[in-house]
Amino acid sequence: MVYEVEGNAGVFWKYDPGADNWTSLGEVKTCLRLNMTSAVDPVRKLYFCIGNGSFSKISLSGSHKATPLKGRGCEGLVAAGGPGFDFDSSQNRLVGWGGGATVYIYDPDSDSCGTKTFTGDPGPQQKNGTFGRFRYFPALNVFAVVNDWKEDAYVLRLPPAGTGSN
Repeated sequence: MVYEVEGNAGVFWKYDPGADNWTSLGEVKTCLRLNMTSAVDPVRKLYFCIGNGSFSKISLSGSHKATPLKGRGCEGLVAAGGPGFDFDSSQNRLVGWGGGATVYIYDPDSDSCGTKTFTGDPGPQQKNGTFGRFRYFPALNVFAVVNDWKEDAYVLRLPPAGTGSN
């Protein structure tokens, strides 16, 4: 399934590729700002949207309730316009990048981020944001970002959850 919020109308949609059908899941009052990125946590069945000063989640089961999040420790990612954000199945966490040498590792159960800082980073994100150019590849257990077509692509392998090594 593919999920999206139609920001100008405040409608939460689900697309079923097999049936080639869009279904309205109801109205929402969150995830409506420009320059937000979304990601799905398939384990917890949650849709997250983050960036441009806002962070929220929408349940993918039942009532599709939308909830604003505090995201303790995620302030840099929340403030970024169009950050990269994707689900890491090996960590069971969401990971975000808003430029520079720091990635944010979001734990939905505690509504908080930890950070990891690395050397050899891609530099600042593009002024128009990163969005889907930051992706997790589960078969390789790496994140990749293509920050600009004129720059090298970068990959990042996070240490296993619970370890302090980089």
